[in-house]
Formats: sequence, C-alpha cells, structure tokens
Amino acid sequence: PLGKVPLQICGMITLRTLSMNKCGLTQFPPQLCNLVNLRTLILSNNNIGGGQNPIPPQIGKLLYLENLSLNNNPGIRALPEAMQELLNLTSIGLDGCSIQMLPSWVQSDKILNY
Repeated sequence: PLGKVPLQICGMITLRTLSMNKCGLTQFPPQLCNLVNLRTLILSNNNIGGGQNPIPPQIGKLLYLENLSLNNNPGIRALPEAMQELLNLTSIGLDGCSIQMLPSWVQSDKILNY
C-alpha cells in the first residue's frame, strides 16, 4: 500500500477519475481537494479516520464531483458541512463507515445513492 498520495498526482488538475482503493491511507489527503475537475473519487477500503475532521472542509472545492466512494473506512464518523457545496454529487458510498446520523443534505433527493 502507498499510504500517501504520490506528488505527481497532486499536479494533475485535469484528472477526472481517481481511485485509491486499498492504498493504506489513514487520512483523507487534503491535496486531493486541489483536483478541481474530479468527477469520481474512490477512497474505499482504507483506514481513513480518527482525529476530529477526517474529511477536510476543502472537499467543498470539488464542485464537479459526481461520485464519491468512502466505503469501508470505519474511522469516518461524520461528513463535513462543506460537502453540501458539491451540487453535482449524485452518489456517495458510505458502507462500512461509522456514521451515526446523515446530514439533512444527504437525505435530500439530490443524493441518489448512499
């Protein structure tokens, strides 16, 4: 497992799809929030979590994001309010996370899958 995001990826601002499934990540890499053209981000099957804010508020910069998969990251206990800025988000995978209560914006018709 990588354990972190390779620096080369951080400069790929035209990237539309990124899968870091089973990469040994222990935190949501905040530098991914600079990949503003992402449509699909897969961070499933890692160990993201612990700490106060496992998902950084900068995620709100990913305005074109449509699909976000965070499945099987048991340390994720909450979603930041900044995620409600993701107006194109239609699918979010949270199976295997420790979220007790979904924010109201997730329960709206905007999010089709969760």
